[in-house]
Formats: sequence, C-alpha cells, structure tokens
Amino acid sequence: MLWSSDTNIPEQYSADPRFHLKIPTRGRIEEKGDNIYRKDKQGHFVQHKSYHDASNVEKDTRVDSVLVSNHFFYFGRNGIIIPLFSKIIKKGPGHKIITDARTIVSFVSALEDNYQKGLLGEPSNFSERGVS
Repeated sequence: MLWSSDTNIPEQYSADPRFHLKIPTRGRIEEKGDNIYRKDKQGHFVQHKSYHDASNVEKDTRVDSVLVSNHFFYFGRNGIIIPLFSKIIKKGPGHKIITDARTIVSFVSALEDNYQKGLLGEPSNFSERGVS
C-alpha cells in the first residue's frame, strides 16, 4: 500500500542519484533493488542483472512511469489479514484502485495505528540467501 509522492519516466528513475542504490549490482542478496531498467542510446530497455529476466521486460516496461513514495507499507512474506478490509486488498503482484473516501480513510487509519510505514517484510519469493 503506497501513496505516490512522485512519478518518473523510467529514464529519469534510472538516472536519478536518489535511486542509484536501488540498482541491483552486487551479489544475489543485493539483486532485490527495483531500479532494474535503463534505456540505451537507441531507446531500448536494458535490464540490469536482477531477480527478473528477459521474459519480464515487456510486462515491466509497458507503462512508461515509475511510482515513487516515501509513505508506504510493504508486508511481503509477512502479509497481514485485515478481515474488515478483505474486499479491497489486492492479492499478488499488481495494484488495485480504491476511490471511496471513507474506505480509504478507515483503511489508512487502521494501518497507521498498528504498523510503522516502510518495509515490513521481504518479498515472498526471496530466500535469506537470495532469490528462491
């Protein structure tokens, strides 16, 4: 769950010094960074070594924007169950848009009252030693 505080096109995200540490460049554990694409001089996407492979490029790059946020809750493998909000929770990768203001305020309050914002769990498909 995140509030988008900025939107960049992939070239901006890849070149922005704020996100250089998110480029996966070292070992298996560090491959978790999400700054995994840049464009070459011909305008084609080039993929950094990461947890994604060539089969992911088309899906990952079909939208020409990157959402940036410093106000988010990422539960990963520590996903929680909130029965009151089960109908609005998106299961699996992707996103879900909720527009009802009362539902949004109630949901955000429940998260902020019970959890610290930020990374609260590793992605479910990562092991301690790298990508599983």
